[in-house]
Amino acid sequence: MKVNTQQHPLELKIEKLINGYRGFEPSNQPLTFGEAQMLPDEVIGRLQKAQFAFEEVRRLHAEREAAIAVRDAMIPGLKLFHDQALEVAHHHFGANPGKMATFGVTHAAKAKPRSRRCRRER
Repeated sequence: MKVNTQQHPLELKIEKLINGYRGFEPSNQPLTFGEAQMLPDEVIGRLQKAQFAFEEVRRLHAEREAAIAVRDAMIPGLKLFHDQALEVAHHHFGANPGKMATFGVTHAAKAKPRSRRCRRER
């Protein structure tokens, strides 16, 4: 399982901005952002929310990859168990097409045709 731990380029820029605003003097002077005014701590808080969003994406991606690995490991055994469960259902309800439909079997099991013997041409 390969997990991408690289930071997004914007995330790296955000880190630098946060460091810059932490050293901003005076820290109680409002700064103008378009039509809004924010204190340096408010700017830092907003940038940190963005950082947390990037971290959350990496965390969820890693969880997803782990879940996929668990599921993929289960598939061989699950296929076998599915086939066995279908055999048991067919053994008990195979003559009842309505009941077999509840198990996902939409048609009655048909006898397999006998293979024809090849005839030699003389």
